[in-house]
Amino acid sequence: MLMLLSFLMLACFIYFLMSKRLSALTALILIPTAFALIGGFQADLGKYVIDGLKMVAPNGVLMIFAMLYFLTMTEAGMFDPLVSKIVKAVRGDPVKIFVGTVLLAFIVALDGDGATIYMIVLSAFLPIYKRLGLSLPMVCCLLLQVAGLGNMVP
Repeated sequence: MLMLLSFLMLACFIYFLMSKRLSALTALILIPTAFALIGGFQADLGKYVIDGLKMVAPNGVLMIFAMLYFLTMTEAGMFDPLVSKIVKAVRGDPVKIFVGTVLLAFIVALDGDGATIYMIVLSAFLPIYKRLGLSLPMVCCLLLQVAGLGNMVP
């Protein structure tokens, strides 16, 4: 019964997001709450919310800080000299850039957290990709593969 409820919750979540009837934040709050009430977890709902916030809040703060920091540094031009040196060293070869991206991602993946891979690698390589006009979805695909492999590291 609990497994069926969880599959239905996931299906509803995907439906409401894909149909754009709810924003991601609203869906993350309302849908699990509704299914917890349907499943009869009214008494433990407050405890589940507090436990969930304790688990998510540190990563959320880390992501907000990283985005603000790297956006500020990028706008200030701090990475421009480094980007210029890297672009000259690889002579504009996209394959070398992609290999460097994957190598950095593998090193970052050793901590076992997929979110840090995206934060660190994308913030470091985004100016290079923009300067060379490389495909950003390709980078996400590369990092997705590394993140999947990185989670297998003990």
